[in-house]
Amino acid sequence: MDDAILYLLPLAGGYALSTTWTASLYHASRESGHRLYLRAIFYAAILLIICTLLHTSIFSNSEFYRNNLLGFVSEIFELETETSLFGDSSVYLIICSSVLIGPFLGHLLNTPKLLLYLNIPRQGFLAKTLQRIQYWEVFLLKHAIKNNDFEKLIARSVFSNLPIMFTLENGKVYVGWAVAAPNPSHTRRAVRILPLLSGYRNSATHKVVFVTDYYEVFDKMTSDVSNELDHLTAEDFEVVLPVDYIISAHLFDLVVYDHFKENKQRQTAE
Repeated sequence: MDDAILYLLPLAGGYALSTTWTASLYHASRESGHRLYLRAIFYAAILLIICTLLHTSIFSNSEFYRNNLLGFVSEIFELETETSLFGDSSVYLIICSSVLIGPFLGHLLNTPKLLLYLNIPRQGFLAKTLQRIQYWEVFLLKHAIKNNDFEKLIARSVFSNLPIMFTLENGKVYVGWAVAAPNPSHTRRAVRILPLLSGYRNSATHKVVFVTDYYEVFDKMTSDVSNELDHLTAEDFEVVLPVDYIISAHLFDLVVYDHFKENKQRQTAE
């Protein structure tokens, strides 16, 4: 194998680790050019250290590893048949192992996050552990999107359970909860919401006029009484809003809205 290609393998492993492990993926997705290369080099060095330590440990304790595996590497790459701790076959095996360990290590480091999606009882020590994992994931996400105001707004809606009011170019208005937290590894094209209210802005006064109230529908769907809406779920009402058509967005507090609505009705009655 060409030495130039050989030494690129750890870089491939480092890049795979940086784009697989969530903690690094969030940052790598917002980087380009030399910073991304430096990140890949940094992880490549870590992978080489890990592979070297594993090789040293196994070489000292496994005759099969010394004679058969290293011998196989020597045969494949047409190297010297004599094997030593850091001979040619050992160096080749260490370098080739780094490109395999990269994605494996990335997925392994993501394993704790997977516990958040399992339907398991959350009590005692496990509950505290999952809570810390969740705090860590939220911290990583918020740090990655700290320079993107729109993504920060979506994250606040998801984590604080607050709806957002979106105004579109055509004057249509939607109030709803963002369904999913931002994913820094993807360029956002649209935002998916579970609508609460919808309407439009008056073309003359620009005041919002709500036409549809989804809350009553959701309340009827979740009631214990059998009704004609039993075949529907909340997901059936989700709306996808293209980001390019959104001209403004801000959090919407239902308590404040009801307060101003009651005051306006009281003033009108007087």
